[in-house]
Amino acid sequence: MRSPCIFEYVYFARPDSIIDNIFVHKARQRMGVKLARKIEREWADHDIDVVIPIPDTSRTAALALANELDLRFSEGFIKNRYIGRTFIMPGQTIRRKSVRQKLNAIDLEFRGKNVLLVDDSIVRGTTSQQIVQMARDAGAAKVYFASAAPRCGSRTSTASTCRPPASWSGTAGPRTRSARSSVRTGWCSRASTT
Repeated sequence: MRSPCIFEYVYFARPDSIIDNIFVHKARQRMGVKLARKIEREWADHDIDVVIPIPDTSRTAALALANELDLRFSEGFIKNRYIGRTFIMPGQTIRRKSVRQKLNAIDLEFRGKNVLLVDDSIVRGTTSQQIVQMARDAGAAKVYFASAAPRCGSRTSTASTCRPPASWSGTAGPRTRSARSSVRTGWCSRASTT
């Protein structure tokens, strides 16, 4: 029996897929719940006003997180479906340009609010940094950024080497990262950006 790459659960697979008897949609919901519980545990006095997913595959986790924390959930980005996955584009310049073409912020959802952006994962950080800047430009008072993906064995893991644990049921420890710090450092920072 082959061990599927964890990124199948995170974003490659369709939400209605079943992999090794695990419903992908349910795994993504559990990632959101686990991330919410981590926020409750490590940051009980948070000042988050709204949870905004990064379209499309983080939507399920972000909604589960918002429900678990009893926070407002809102769609704050519109995705251009004609721009492909930015993390696989050949070169930093092209990746940076493509992020701005891929997403458009809805200013109304950001203006004056403390927002928690939830993405499915962080691969290189190019997209994350650009998205955080877009939220700032749209008028967010504070921007927090969280990745719903379970932490892989090492920070240098790639999709082809990162496998889910045998007992994984969609709930391996999610991580959060500060939007201010480099996305390569700090797993549980909650510093805001202003």
